[in-house]
Amino acid sequence: MTRSAIERYLQVVLHEGGAATAERCGPTVAISRDYGAGAREIAPMLAERIGVPFYDKQIIDGIVQRVEGDADLMHRLDEAATPGLIARVMHAFGGIPSADEYARALVEVVISIARCGGVILGRGAHLISSAPDMYRVYLRASPETCIARIAERKDLDPESARREWRRIEEARRTFLKRLYGHERDEFGDFDLIVNTDCVRRAEGVVDIVVGGLHACGLLGEKT
Repeated sequence: MTRSAIERYLQVVLHEGGAATAERCGPTVAISRDYGAGAREIAPMLAERIGVPFYDKQIIDGIVQRVEGDADLMHRLDEAATPGLIARVMHAFGGIPSADEYARALVEVVISIARCGGVILGRGAHLISSAPDMYRVYLRASPETCIARIAERKDLDPESARREWRRIEEARRTFLKRLYGHERDEFGDFDLIVNTDCVRRAEGVVDIVVGGLHACGLLGEKT
């Protein structure tokens, strides 16, 4: 997403056109994943299937950087939220461990995306409990499967792929612990957990997630 696209998105979220509410285009799905579980292919495919935008780490971080860099936008984003919403989110976590502006902006951006609908990959979006009607999915796979996929995708020898897998997994766990005080493997945080060892085709995983959305009443007609 380019900077102009980010700004257009913010204009919709912040109701610059004068609309009282942003139009909701579909459900919101937050995807957490093991590195190598296949989420990079699965998440955008899911977004296309259910007709909502796809937001990954780079897009989320780009939006947050845009908001952080403009005090007026941050203020207006605050105003777009329900009064006291951010305070309630912080209270629900017992206080987010990190007090920096990134954490605060990230929470606000995810809540804003959730009002409109989208598939959000990573950034701990599944832990933001006040996001409306969010369906939380964890894509997992065994270390052996993840490492084999990383080796194939990046043309690495097995030991290099193992080191890469360990490095990324540790970084992700540190991120969630620092911002939210949570471990990713708290399975009670998720509505659906899919083991991609068992469902290897991305389309099959998408079918399972879409089925879960229907079962929860978050999708209307069969998709």
